[in-house]
Amino acid sequence: MKFHHYLIIIILSFLISCVSYVLMSEGYVSMPDVFRKASPVPDLSGKSPEFAELFAASKNFKLNVAGQEFTASGEKGMIFRQSPAAGFLLKSGKTIDAWISGGSFSIAVPDLKGLTLEEAKDALQKSSLNSGASQKESSPDIAENKVIKTIPGAGAWCERGAEIILVLSSGAELTTVPNLKGKTLDAAKSILKAKKLTLGMVKRETDIDQRFDVILRQYPNPGQRVKQGMAITVVLNSESR
Repeated sequence: MKFHHYLIIIILSFLISCVSYVLMSEGYVSMPDVFRKASPVPDLSGKSPEFAELFAASKNFKLNVAGQEFTASGEKGMIFRQSPAAGFLLKSGKTIDAWISGGSFSIAVPDLKGLTLEEAKDALQKSSLNSGASQKESSPDIAENKVIKTIPGAGAWCERGAEIILVLSSGAELTTVPNLKGKTLDAAKSILKAKKLTLGMVKRETDIDQRFDVILRQYPNPGQRVKQGMAITVVLNSESR
């Protein structure tokens, strides 16, 4: 091969090298791994995905959020695991996979309705949940100082260790017993319903001096304060017992 042939090859090689360098410098062409410099992988644990991406870029790495996992460790929404691990030698431009913490494992709130405060606290503890401040609420159905409901409600999914508010019964609210004397049974039922009371036992007597099929007496007496839902006993004037 003649000298000028060698010269042409050298010049072409030089030009190709220059063009390749410019293209790689501008990011148009990926640099071959053999030319990349290996650097320690930065520690991304405890960092937000946004900050971690910038931090990784400053070290000439890329970030890929590979997914989210529920875990007992790590702050929710922050990176808790990465691959490769921090300190591992990785060539520049490579990608670091990271996983975000979704918080602790979710747990369904148990149904505590009708339990005492201590029983409810014990049930929450067994479910890896905590009892928060308790509240009081009137209830005609649930006995006083027993659980009516929880906040969040039974079946709701919460993080392990979440505080659950217990709503306890203060008993039924009080209402005033209406005067049912002289009323028919149908009228008495409507009046009692409006007062959140019910019609209880109906006894029958005969008093020819009073209208028939109306109430002669009642228990408790009119004007007394009783719990809502209480049954009122009445004596009905009937033509025959």
